[in-house]
Amino acid sequence: MQSYLGGFLLAWMVFGWFWTVLAISLDNARVFRGVGRAFRIDDDVVAFLFWLLPTAGSLLLDVVLVWKGTVAARYANRRDR
Repeated sequence: MQSYLGGFLLAWMVFGWFWTVLAISLDNARVFRGVGRAFRIDDDVVAFLFWLLPTAGSLLLDVVLVWKGTVAARYANRRDR
C-alpha cells in the first residue's frame, strides 16, 4: 500500500525540508525567544516543538493512510462464502 502513496511521501519530504529551513531561519532570527519567555520554556524547546508537530503529523497521516488502504484492499479482495 505504501507504494501507492509514494507521491504523498515525496510531498512530505519536500514539506519537511522547507519546514526545517523555516524553523532554523526563525530560530536564528530569535523569534522563539519571546514565545519561550511567555511560557517560561527554553527557546530551543519551542523551536523543536515548532518543527516537530507538523512533521510528526504528516508522518502520522501517512501511517493512517497505509492502514486504511490496507484494510480497504483486504475488503476488496475477500472471498464471499
